[in-house]
Amino acid sequence: MIELLDPESAATTLMAGQFLGIMAMEIHMRVRIRNEDARARTLARLVAALPAGGRIQECRSDGSRVTVVLPAAAGKSGGHE
Repeated sequence: MIELLDPESAATTLMAGQFLGIMAMEIHMRVRIRNEDARARTLARLVAALPAGGRIQECRSDGSRVTVVLPAAAGKSGGHE
């Protein structure tokens, strides 16, 4: 035989479940933000070290890409004067 919870216990259980769901989403978002911040810092360091005319492309696991191309230095071949 299935024993039913009294209304107060049922409400408490429901609220606890919702609270745990919200906490899980918050933890997930904090991890994503931390990972995005680390990715941005890494990309900024790579671009700062890129020589004139250099190119870098970041490919993410979701299939999106970021491509950065630095222009060639002024006065070099390929530039307009």
